[in-house]
Amino acid sequence: MRKNAILVAVLGIGLVGACVKADARNDVIWGLENDAAVAAASAHAQQTLPIFWRHFDAKSPGTDEFYLKVSFKTDHGGSEHMWVETITRSPTEILGQLLDKPEDVSGVKRGDQVRFSSDRISDWTYARDGKSYGHFVTRVLIDRFSPGERKVAERQLSAELLEAEEK
Repeated sequence: MRKNAILVAVLGIGLVGACVKADARNDVIWGLENDAAVAAASAHAQQTLPIFWRHFDAKSPGTDEFYLKVSFKTDHGGSEHMWVETITRSPTEILGQLLDKPEDVSGVKRGDQVRFSSDRISDWTYARDGKSYGHFVTRVLIDRFSPGERKVAERQLSAELLEAEEK
């Protein structure tokens, strides 16, 4: 498995209504539905989405592992945010393969192709030379991870949220 894929899977951070999946085993951190830091991180990711698309379109040497976190309506009226990979896009929609296992969204499963618009994107990441940029929500929640999860994140995340030329 690719390095950033490991980080995305281990630190899935799939927001589910009032909870967050902390890792691929579906551990949950509760009480984030009104978390201002998580909301601000998602807003920052949405605001900087053109940076992601610029790198995605350029596919420069050393840049790969492009993932988006997308909001899905849950069966109980909330939102579940899950990572999507193998991305393609047109002017009207984005397609990708669901990387996470849904907790409260029926009709889709890990590995399914999903369609969505850019306004449903709540986080993004890509890797350059083995270091992951973006991961806005991951960085906000890193102190809430287990020591092992934190160590994985610290090893794989870039020191800065955005590359120097993007700031």
